[in-house]
Amino acid sequence: MFSLKLEVALVTGSSRGLGFELGKSLSSAGACALVNGCDVAQVPRSVDELGNPGLDAPDCAFDVRDLNATASAAEGVWGLA
Repeated sequence: MFSLKLEVALVTGSSRGLGFELGKSLSSAGACALVNGCDVAQVPRSVDELGNPGLDAPDCAFDVRDLNATASAAEGVWGLA
């Protein structure tokens, strides 16, 4: 399997369904998969599920259609303004 160690992946809609499975695969390959979704209650549950096997999966609950929320998340995660 290939390695994504030291890579960061933001998978939109990754708190459930296909996005969650993609985030799980990226985490398994070593990436820091940012769990994203609009449901602020579901995102932490998904982070817990991904994080249980020791995978890196930070919580990023925001709507990617909201430019201000996206900019705030980028600033918080990557230090971007």
